Amino acid sequence: MTDIISSCLDNLRKSKPVILNDDIGPSSYYIISPSHDIRAEQISKLVNWGNSVICVALPENIAQDLGLPLMNPSQVKAPLEFTVSVEARSGVTTGISASDRARTVRVLATTKNPRLDIVMPGHIFPIQTKTGGVLVKSAAPEAAVDLMKMAELPAFATITHVLNKAGEFSSASDITTIADKFNLPIVKISSVIEQRLASEIIVEKISDAKLPLKVNSSLRAAVFRSKIDQTEHLALIKGNVDQRENPKLNPVVVRVQAENRLGDLFGPAIFPTREIISRAISQIGEAEAGVFLYIRHRQKKLLQNQIQTLNNPDQGYPTPSKDRQVRELGLGAQILKELGINKIKLITNKVQKLQAINAYQIEIVDTLPL
Repeated sequence: MTDIISSCLDNLRKSKPVILNDDIGPSSYYIISPSHDIRAEQISKLVNWGNSVICVALPENIAQDLGLPLMNPSQVKAPLEFTVSVEARSGVTTGISASDRARTVRVLATTKNPRLDIVMPGHIFPIQTKTGGVLVKSAAPEAAVDLMKMAELPAFATITHVLNKAGEFSSASDITTIADKFNLPIVKISSVIEQRLASEIIVEKISDAKLPLKVNSSLRAAVFRSKIDQTEHLALIKGNVDQRENPKLNPVVVRVQAENRLGDLFGPAIFPTREIISRAISQIGEAEAGVFLYIRHRQKKLLQNQIQTLNNPDQGYPTPSKDRQVRELGLGAQILKELGINKIKLITNKVQKLQAINAYQIEIVDTLPL
C-alpha cells in the first residue's frame, strides 16, 4: 500500500477528512469524510473549505434498500446519479444548519428503518455509486465509497466539490494551500484504482486449451474473466511460466496488447495492431517461456469512435484515457500473477510509465523492442 493511501485511510478511521483529486476526468477536487459519525463542526469545515453543497455517496444497492429514487429517472444517464434529497425526520429544525445537516447525514448512514427516519426532499443530496466502484466507473463518488470500504468503515462518504470564493473550480495551488493549512492528505482517483487492482484478486481462469497456430504450434490459450464486469481476457502461453514452482526460471517474455477491434481484425494503416500482434507472437514463440496477453474492453462506442477516426486520419488514434491505461496495466499484472509470473522481459516500444507495474510485485528486468 502506498504511503498516501495509508495516510488517507488513517485520517478516515479517525473521522478526519481527506482531499480527493479527480485526475481522470476534468481536473477537480473534493473533500470527503466518513458519514456515520459526522458532527456539526465537520460539516462547517466542509462548507467553508468547499463552498459547495453537501452530498453523501453510497452504493446503489444501499440506495435502493433505503428507498431513494433517482432525481433524474430518465433514460439519459447523468454524470452523477443523484437521488431525491433527504432530511432526518426528527432531531432537526430547518434542516440547513450544520448540526441539522450532520444529523441528517448520520441518520442516512445508520438508519435501520428509513421509512420512519428519513423524509424527502431535504438539504442533503445522496449520490448512488456503481457496484464495483472505481473499477467500473472512475468518478469521485465511487472513489470516496471505495476509500471508506478500504478503511473498513460504513460505505457512506460525505463529499463536497471544492470551489474557490468566486464559485469556480479550485486550482491546484488553492488545494495545496488548504491541504497544508489543515494537514489534509491528497489522493488521486487513479491511485485508488491502482490500489484496488494491486490488493484485490478480480480475475479468475475459466478455460484452458492447446492453441495450434500456424506461426506457433506450441501455444496454449487460457481465458481469464473479470469478477467485476465479467469481461473475458485471453492469455497465449508458451512453455513453463510458473516461477512460483521454479524460482530459478528465466524471466518470462511478455507482451500486453489492448484490444483494438478494427486494427486487430483488418489492420488498416492507422491501426496497425494486427501486424503488431503477429510480430509479438512470433517473438514469444522464439523464447523459452512467454505470454501474450490480450486485454479486452468493456467500453461502449469503441468501434464507433474508431470508424469516426478514419475520417480524420491526420489526427491519429486518440490516446487511451488514463483510467483505461491504469486498468489495462492492472488487469495484465493480475493475470501474470495468477500464472505465477513475477519477473518478465516486456515486449514494448514504449518504455515510459512502466514503473507503476512494481505495485503488483512484478519486476521488469528488461524490455524488448517489437
